[in-house]
Amino acid sequence: MDEGKVMDYLSRKVGVKFILIPMIGYEKSVAKLKNGEVDAGILGSGPAYISMSKGLAELVARPEIKKSSVYYGYWLTLKGNGLNKIEDFKGKSFAYVDPYTSAGYLFPRAAIKSRGLDPDRFFGTVKFSNTHEAAIQMLLNGSVDGCVAKDTVYKKFIDTNIELKDRLNIIEVAGPFPERTLAISKRVEPGTRKKAKEILLKMDSDHEGKKVLAETGRSRYVETTQNDFSAISKILNILGPGNHN
Repeated sequence: MDEGKVMDYLSRKVGVKFILIPMIGYEKSVAKLKNGEVDAGILGSGPAYISMSKGLAELVARPEIKKSSVYYGYWLTLKGNGLNKIEDFKGKSFAYVDPYTSAGYLFPRAAIKSRGLDPDRFFGTVKFSNTHEAAIQMLLNGSVDGCVAKDTVYKKFIDTNIELKDRLNIIEVAGPFPERTLAISKRVEPGTRKKAKEILLKMDSDHEGKKVLAETGRSRYVETTQNDFSAISKILNILGPGNHN
């Protein structure tokens, strides 16, 4: 696991053991940060923003991959099915990713609500794919009429099979959203949080760090700040209270 290699590097440099625990569901990650079951997490933009805004964690840094540290959300459907705008999906089947994902859940709900429609009553059938890859697969195999996924995942599909570009239609785009960010609980001693941040931000100038970055397909780590969350902040303002915990 690429992130495991980065955490092993961070453990050696900080002098504190970072143990990566695979977890399904962003909501679970935020809950475990809140109740003290974990001291840090690698969080998508939605849970990262929520953790920061609630004062649960300090956002440390995120990776730059292929010269970009952000991603976009794509609302996707198949070409030629007559679904050309969001309003056309009324009563149709749709695949969200996870209730805490910016691109995979919050973005499409805000897009629906901004048009004066109720996202809870809009679709005929709703499914959760748990991953962006699975959402696109569900669309391709006909399980749903539409889905949402990260642009980076969409591009991987296109790179693997260029013919998919002629099958997939992008209806709406949202973002940019910061890539998955290392967030460290505010319960962790400030000096440790500071050291972890400094090491990650200087990783590309360290011999061992450069090797790990090359092995994991990253060019460097960049600082994550509140200013990076303007897109998700706007989405949450559209959705209003009760759409994140």
